[in-house]
Amino acid sequence: MANSTLLLAMLQNAVILLVLMLVYVISSRPFADELQGTASRKRAWRLVSGLMMGGMGILIVSTPLNYSDSIIFDTRSVLISLAALYFGWLPTLIAGVITALYRLWLGGAVLTGILSIISSGIIGLLWRHRCKHRLDSLGSVELLAMGLCVHVVLVALMFTLPGGGSWQVIVDIILPVVIGFSLLTLLLGKLLSHSLHAEQLLRATRANAQRLSLAMAVSGQDLFELDLQSGEIHSISTTESPEMYPDRHLLDNIDALLGQLHPEDAPLIKELLQAVREGRLEDWEGDFRQYINADEWVWIHVAGRLVSRDEKGKPLTFLGTYLDVTARKLADERLWKQANIDKVTGLPNRSMFLEKLDSEVARASKNRSQLALIYLDIDHFKEVNDSLGHEAGDLLLQQLATRLRGLVQELGLDLVARIGGDEFTIILTELEDIGLAGDTARAALETIAEVFSIGGQQVHVGASAGITIYPEDGSSGEILLKNADQAMYKAKNEGRNCYYFFTPAMQEAVNRKARILSELREALQSSALQVYYQPVVDLASGAMVKVEALVRWQHPEYGMVPPDTFIPAAEESGL
Repeated sequence: MANSTLLLAMLQNAVILLVLMLVYVISSRPFADELQGTASRKRAWRLVSGLMMGGMGILIVSTPLNYSDSIIFDTRSVLISLAALYFGWLPTLIAGVITALYRLWLGGAVLTGILSIISSGIIGLLWRHRCKHRLDSLGSVELLAMGLCVHVVLVALMFTLPGGGSWQVIVDIILPVVIGFSLLTLLLGKLLSHSLHAEQLLRATRANAQRLSLAMAVSGQDLFELDLQSGEIHSISTTESPEMYPDRHLLDNIDALLGQLHPEDAPLIKELLQAVREGRLEDWEGDFRQYINADEWVWIHVAGRLVSRDEKGKPLTFLGTYLDVTARKLADERLWKQANIDKVTGLPNRSMFLEKLDSEVARASKNRSQLALIYLDIDHFKEVNDSLGHEAGDLLLQQLATRLRGLVQELGLDLVARIGGDEFTIILTELEDIGLAGDTARAALETIAEVFSIGGQQVHVGASAGITIYPEDGSSGEILLKNADQAMYKAKNEGRNCYYFFTPAMQEAVNRKARILSELREALQSSALQVYYQPVVDLASGAMVKVEALVRWQHPEYGMVPPDTFIPAAEESGL
């Protein structure tokens, strides 16, 4: 037989195998996806693959090159070796048995034909064992080497042909079979590797999508895609059904969403959206409030990024996640109130006041401006608690807070706080006239002095106020608070229901008092206090009727210290 005729016939058979393989790859992929997963499904898919390969083997053997009445050639060796390499032993066994049985039924040189099927399968399985973990990336050299090995063995099996003439058969077929079929093995192997690689990528993509969906569902977040040109919003829910909670999801149009934003949030969101549309902002994360019915707002947390532009660089798509964080915001608000708001009066507590004072001092330092701190202490508040009870005392504090809050709002001041049981503070910022601090303190005293109605009873209280000025009296909030407290005690000592500005003399008096108490304790230990007895005489009879014991302090540095200097301090301290 002429080599050209032989080559043409084998090429025709190879084309048939190539077409069959393409049909198999295209048609089997969705079916394979359905059967992947459990071990039983995988076994079922191997069985199906073997049957499909066996059917392809029958079709190939049915269209062979008839070399002689008993000798036929076809591409079954390519099919069986690739089945073994890419699908494993079970599909290969099934395909090999089906093809061998059909070859046996055809008759002729059956032994050689069956041995070619067996050898091709064995070589393919050996190659699979060697390359099992990289079948999706096999190189051309490896595939060509396997093809050469399979078909060199096939040529050698020609010696098993019955009768003589083996050498002539080998001479006629060696080039078409060894070179042509090996190249076909390479071509189809590349096709299967590419298909396997694409299948693995698809599975990995699906697995990643499932993991992402699960993570999104666990986190409670949903996905959205904003078309920056049309303004359409495509929302993908991974949590609850949108039909069950339609108001909890983003609207389908950006203009409609902007129309339902909280008035305080709308300007910022519109500005950010414009920046994204103009390409000045790539990503954004933040919270905003969305109106859902007549009296309810929900907090929405959004995180997203600009993901596509057109060929001119114009932004097209903004992709992100959104989450209803209303519950978290309400919980944060409750915690913030517990930490910063006085639960009796609703005013800022000591912690928030100190933070605000430090902040205002820093701002005044930066702006080189003045601020005033007014410290108010309610006079006779203990008597109200003792006589009417603590519940009445709380009602009085609430009414006091209402009056002071109204005063601060009326005067356009910054902050009023309750920092202790019956102690309140007022901060005046951007102070241009120190006299305003005195006027404010006077107004506070007057509003406090007005009668209160507590449980049907009229209650009268007063207050004492101390005022300190930044930066004249101190450079920190701590110093200002201490100075205002000293000025307030000066007002109490001067008859109550009045106010005093802090002066350095007050600090000197405090320091002197502290020094006297310290030295007085040392005097008690060192017997520096002396007792003098002053007789009391009856003027009518001239007789001494009693004596007065007078304590004198002989100070080692100052000499005799007058009693009016240390006795009041000793009485106040409990000495």
